[in-house]
Amino acid sequence: MSERQASVTIKVGVSRMSVAFHQGAGITRLAHWPTPTADDSETFRAFFGSLWSDLSLKDLPAALVCVVPDLRRWVRASWRERTGKEPIDFSLEDAPFHVAYRPPESLGADRAACVWGVLAHFGETIGNSFVVADIGTHTVATVCVSGELLGGGILPGLFLMQKSLGGGRVDQLRGKDVLRKELIRRAPVVGMTTEEGIFAGVVGGSVDAVLGLRRRAEETYKRSLPIVLTGGLSWLVTPLFPPRVLVNRQLLHYGARSFLAGR
Repeated sequence: MSERQASVTIKVGVSRMSVAFHQGAGITRLAHWPTPTADDSETFRAFFGSLWSDLSLKDLPAALVCVVPDLRRWVRASWRERTGKEPIDFSLEDAPFHVAYRPPESLGADRAACVWGVLAHFGETIGNSFVVADIGTHTVATVCVSGELLGGGILPGLFLMQKSLGGGRVDQLRGKDVLRKELIRRAPVVGMTTEEGIFAGVVGGSVDAVLGLRRRAEETYKRSLPIVLTGGLSWLVTPLFPPRVLVNRQLLHYGARSFLAGR
């Protein structure tokens, strides 16, 4: 498949699924939907059936990155019903990097697709050594050194961490969500109120976890590792990272498209 050919990439995550329509060098359309439960096949049919009625998706090449194995068959069946063609499951076949993760098959497809997306989107700028942090339902940092995916660190995501405080009753007690733009602008280092303290712990702590992992990896592997941010909540934490950090929220989709282009 040519890099310029129109194609579709589908991500099914733990809490959200998204579909990207690629044309030319970029993503021209993007749709999101909460991830349904395993026995809710009608939701997949409704979601895919309502996608971009002005576009012909029939027989378009499509790649699927699914981290919920129980849902894969529903996605495949619903997409085939919508377009006449099943999506191709993302795999590490012909990946432009080596996987040292143990065992390799246990590596999440979303992490592999994000690394592939960094190489496809930013590779000419930063090379093949970096840390990519996917800020979403979970905060997942993955280290790649000299084209070898080594592993990284996994944290509960920002909203999961916030919800866990106070037995999950912080939102109700405070009446506010601490993950807000106005707090990012102030970015309290030391929380002088309960709200600021939760922000400093949840958001500041997650940022420090990624930066700390990067620092330790640089010391261990004696390589400079630029940070790349991706995922639905990357916009929230970007101002708290060093100015030279690279950001693209859709690197998973770009990685899946590069996989598809090599088929």
